[in-house]
Amino acid sequence: MRDWIISYSGPSAELHLIGPCADPASQTLLNEIERESESKLNLSLRIWGELPHSEVLEVLRNVDIGLCLLDTGVLNYKYAYPVKVIEYMNLGLIVLATESHGTRALIMDGQNGFIERHKTGGFCQTMERAIAICQDPITSIKVRDAARKAAWGYEWNSVNYELLQRLESVFNQ
Repeated sequence: MRDWIISYSGPSAELHLIGPCADPASQTLLNEIERESESKLNLSLRIWGELPHSEVLEVLRNVDIGLCLLDTGVLNYKYAYPVKVIEYMNLGLIVLATESHGTRALIMDGQNGFIERHKTGGFCQTMERAIAICQDPITSIKVRDAARKAAWGYEWNSVNYELLQRLESVFNQ
């Protein structure tokens, strides 16, 4: 993300960062991102920190692209099933997500979202593709509608409930 901010020269944009950032590594990265974005006239940064889910939804209703950068080195219920990707798709956001088994099952790259494949410059290129879609109203509507259709039937609460039920059944055996 830092590299993208440094190289970004597109239309005016706002970057909203939501989530916990108290640990030292997150704080260091956040400080770098904030410092880099200050020098960009076409990019504003809004750091929300950790918010209740209802407030996150309010923020997301006013954005175009939903970033879901996953730590694919961690394999657990939180990352193996991309709940946030489903939520963003249900909201009609243009989703940019890290490649994983779950995201490949949901996202057809360029058609209903974008998959970042961990290659050199991959995030920057994928982000530029997502921004280009936002600039074309007809294509943007098609991608957003395709995202909603792909995520239809999956909701935040039901997906989390199912995951918890599966975990409980495994641990109670």
